[in-house]
Order: sequence, then C-alpha cells, then structure tokens
Amino acid sequence: MTEYTLVRSKRKTIALYIKDGKLSVKAPLKVSVIQIEASISEKQKWIERKINANIERKTNYGDVLSYDKFLYLGERIKPLKCKEKSFKIADGTLFIPEKYYGADGELTHDNNFQKSLKRYYKKIALSFLRNKMNQTALSADLKFSSFSLTNAKTKWGSCDVDNNVRLNWRLILLPMQLVDYVSVHELAHTVRHDHSREFWALVSMLYPEYKVAIKCLKEVGILTEYLR
Repeated sequence: MTEYTLVRSKRKTIALYIKDGKLSVKAPLKVSVIQIEASISEKQKWIERKINANIERKTNYGDVLSYDKFLYLGERIKPLKCKEKSFKIADGTLFIPEKYYGADGELTHDNNFQKSLKRYYKKIALSFLRNKMNQTALSADLKFSSFSLTNAKTKWGSCDVDNNVRLNWRLILLPMQLVDYVSVHELAHTVRHDHSREFWALVSMLYPEYKVAIKCLKEVGILTEYLR
C-alpha cells in the first residue's frame, strides 16, 4: 500500500491527489480507513504512473532546481560570475553578481540569492509578458482591463469577471509557444468566463495547437514551485 496523508472534511466522496510525488487523500468524515484504502488499491496503477511522472520531471529539471543551470524562455542558460551589481541575461548566460558567490568560488543557494533572483525574473517578466498580452490582444481583436503578475502555486494565468488578466511570472522560464498559448487562453476568458465548448472553439481558432500546449504545460508544471 502506498503511503499517504489523509485529510477528512465535510465532503461526499474520496479524492486522491499527487503532489510533490506524494499521495494525499481527502475523505468524508465518516468513511472508514478500509474504504479509503480500497479506493487507493483500486487506483494503484494511476498513483504509480503519476508518482513516476513526477520523479521523471524532477529528474528532467534537476539541474535547474539545484541552480546549476537557469531557464529563460525555454532555454537552459549557464551562470557566470560578474562584477556588476545586478543580474543580467545575455548571450545564453545569466550574469550573477559576485556577492552571491562564497569564498570557495561556488554560487550560494541561500535565501537572499533566491529572493534576489526571483525579483530579477519578475522584473523582466513584467515588461515582457505585458507586451505579449498587448500584442496578442491586438492581433486577436480582444481587450482586457488590466495586467499584473501572480505568484500562483498551480495556475499559469487567470482572468476575472472584470477582465483583469494575471500571468504567473514563471512563464518567463517557458518556451515562447507556451507563453503564447497562456496569453491566448486568458484573453479568450474575456469573451467566455468558463471552459465551455464555445470557449475552446475560440481558443482553437486563436491557437490551433492548444492541445499540444496543454500537454506541455503539464510536463513543466513542476516549475510553478521554482523560487517559491
């Protein structure tokens, strides 16, 4: 039996979730442990598949999660110590101020470094993603009310009923085609605030390869935890 964490609440059904490669179970207050574990056994192949997929994704991005390499628009870029006071991305390189390196010459991974890198990424993401939204809206002949960045844990973007669009700053890490798709997806919500057939028809018209993009976003979903 796979190990799991259990959360009981006033719900009607048992739900299984895989997060960070671990199984979580949400169950009704009065459901027995026997029933819960029967549900787990029934879904064992699904659980193993999801856990293995999570392990594979962590392996694929191991060099990024350990700060040996960095990401910018889908490309892995190498770090290089510099004498400048701020970060800079140029020529496939992330130039990192020398103050973030230890006496041994190794890059520190402390909280100060992570916060500073996150601020830099958010700074360039704000300008880049705002421009992307404006360009996409113009070409699609759609309008949104405002734009801002989000630090969401699971979502790449959102659009509220007032057509305020928010994009996850980590999109700056992803390939351009995924940035394009998320921009289109949120703009389509300015017309349809749901995921109805009409919504997907509009998305398909604006971005025909949307199903491929959705699959790719699932593969890079682990990056929503990057620089948390």
